[in-house]
Amino acid sequence: MKTLSQSAVKTWEAITSTTPAGLNFYDTPKCKHYFKLIYIDGHETPPSEAQLLGQVFEYKLTGQKTLHGVTPELPKLKNGGAGADERMLDERVEAVRAVLEHHNIVVKETGIALKAEGMTGHLDALVEVNGQPAIMDVKFTETKENDKWFGWGDLDKLDLLQPATYVELGKHTWGKYLPFYYLVVGKTWMRLIKIVLTTDDITEMKSRFKAVRTALENETFEPSPTWSNCKGCKLAAVCQHAVKMPEIEVYQRNG
Repeated sequence: MKTLSQSAVKTWEAITSTTPAGLNFYDTPKCKHYFKLIYIDGHETPPSEAQLLGQVFEYKLTGQKTLHGVTPELPKLKNGGAGADERMLDERVEAVRAVLEHHNIVVKETGIALKAEGMTGHLDALVEVNGQPAIMDVKFTETKENDKWFGWGDLDKLDLLQPATYVELGKHTWGKYLPFYYLVVGKTWMRLIKIVLTTDDITEMKSRFKAVRTALENETFEPSPTWSNCKGCKLAAVCQHAVKMPEIEVYQRNG
């Protein structure tokens, strides 16, 4: 692969690592063919209900469509009106706009694709904070504010690959490191987090990209078709190797 995204790096790490994957990658199938289907063959994974909520939220807030240029939409009620989830998102969008205005944050551009040094990135938004440019990534989550395992309750568990990648790409594009902010929005809470990166964070990011790029050089992407891998795989419908039914388990008690 000539270029890698931070998402590709995390996906490969989640597939090949024996340790639990990070936030948003914990349910990645342990199958190298899954990686090929997405990042080489270009198959789009259908969004989960939670991911669709996030896509619709970002579209309502910034006008940003999906990576494939699709306008995300939630199902309407039988009478054509907005359902409870959409009304909730509309309320959250208004609340976020008030917070951005309070902190003098103005969205200048959205959906920015960047490429440099074999890395690619798709920035949610280029913003100005008190008149100074910055990068902002928007996260909508259904987790609780204090969720330390699958949410944002413990920032020490936060993987800094994404902010490190984006600020490095920004440096190649705009000539300097821009500040990076996460806008994390839950159904009843929100956080605006400025990520302060160090040179060690940038070095670690580049090392992870290099390690995955090296691993992929002679990779054949052999499938791992097991029921445990395939039953929750978002691409099982387009995978010729997918196991569609559970296997028969064999058990014999010793003695």
